[in-house]
Amino acid sequence: MRPDQRPDVLAWLHKAESDLQMADFAMTADLPDQACFHAQQAAEKALKSLLVADGRFVPRTHNLPLLLDTLHGTEWDTPEFVHRAAEVTLYAVGARYPDFDEPGTRQAADAVGFAQEVMAIVRRKLGL
Repeated sequence: MRPDQRPDVLAWLHKAESDLQMADFAMTADLPDQACFHAQQAAEKALKSLLVADGRFVPRTHNLPLLLDTLHGTEWDTPEFVHRAAEVTLYAVGARYPDFDEPGTRQAADAVGFAQEVMAIVRRKLGL
């Protein structure tokens, strides 16, 4: 069975797409903290769908660089991509609480752009 036909892979990808839609909605509603949170979630779940498709262990973590590390040696293995992932990882938890340094529109746009890039690469890699 091809990875793009496996229900478990598609379930992860569906959740990622849902989070990306919420990130886009949060951008239009001028809620940058929520856009950042959902962008991080979209990237995380998209990467996890790729791990599932590749038969790899899916760790229970929000740490995007850690997830990327499990894909070492692939197209994800670039310093710039990992650096951007580290920045977006901060939004997994912090963006939900009032004592977090509130992200602005520019940070939200960067996070959403990163999630869109991750989603495009994952979809391409899965043949979708």
